[in-house]
Amino acid sequence: MSVAYELLQRLLREGWIEIEEERKSGQWITTWLHFVDVSSLRRALGLKDLDAEREAWLIESSVLFSDARLQSARDSLDGMPVSKALTYLRILRKLEVWAEEKRFGTYRDFSQFAAESTKAMKGQWKWLESHVNLEDFCIQGHALVIWLRAPLVLKREQYVSDLRFATTFQAFTIEDLLNVIAVDGTITSWRLIENRTSFERAARKHGATDGVIWLPGFPSDTWKKAVQHLVNLKSVSAYIACDPDPAGIEIALHAAAIWDGLKLPWFPWMMSKSVLEEFPVGHFFDNASRSQSSFCLTSHSGMRIAEKLLVWRPTLSRTGTCTGD
Repeated sequence: MSVAYELLQRLLREGWIEIEEERKSGQWITTWLHFVDVSSLRRALGLKDLDAEREAWLIESSVLFSDARLQSARDSLDGMPVSKALTYLRILRKLEVWAEEKRFGTYRDFSQFAAESTKAMKGQWKWLESHVNLEDFCIQGHALVIWLRAPLVLKREQYVSDLRFATTFQAFTIEDLLNVIAVDGTITSWRLIENRTSFERAARKHGATDGVIWLPGFPSDTWKKAVQHLVNLKSVSAYIACDPDPAGIEIALHAAAIWDGLKLPWFPWMMSKSVLEEFPVGHFFDNASRSQSSFCLTSHSGMRIAEKLLVWRPTLSRTGTCTGD
């Protein structure tokens, strides 16, 4: 008895198919076959539901991207097999969120963000690279580096790196910074700046007395680990400069967690005092209750942002530490 015949009989017994047969030359020959519920059968066998994917594609592909670069990549999916096209479309959606949230990291970081696994996108990178300049979206294929300037000497076993040599700024890999075992020199504070141009300006102006670090949007966990290692070796307060908008303030809190974890003070810096004082804290409250004391917020991060703004405001009125360049 053939495997095909055994499979046919089992599908028939379990109600997945209907057949018609004719008797010819003493044998029953199947002349007609109908699958009762193809979608359910495919799900039961662990196969993709093609009808569901077609429907999902029609719905999801109809939503335009606001970024022309991503829309161009989406347009290239027309005519591609639906299953593959839907996979790429969803990666583009994740890339859109990555950009909106000002994230920064390696291919592995984005893969973890988009597919919840650092190795899940091995089959999609070639297509993505051919349609999108990933560096424009702060995704780097090479080793991550931290850009900084400080009047410090980093020590690693028998080797030293004198940062005072640089009059502008320099880059160090995460691995190199994690291998630092001691730091000589004195700084009055650490300064973290999100905007790249502002970072370069601040590095030239303050790098002879302070540790100035570029804060690349939402930094990866490895970036935070390396910076925390440096701060642990040279424990002083921080001034953090980000865009005074919801994403920028959340980035500031994200970076400030390093100082919070080490129980060190930190302050907003180069974030317009007037903008922060007028920032619509109610933006983070739901429509049902906009009382600042109610804490009825749409998310935990929103509550932290609102709370921090409420703390910043009296500080600003007393010290004005957010201003300056």
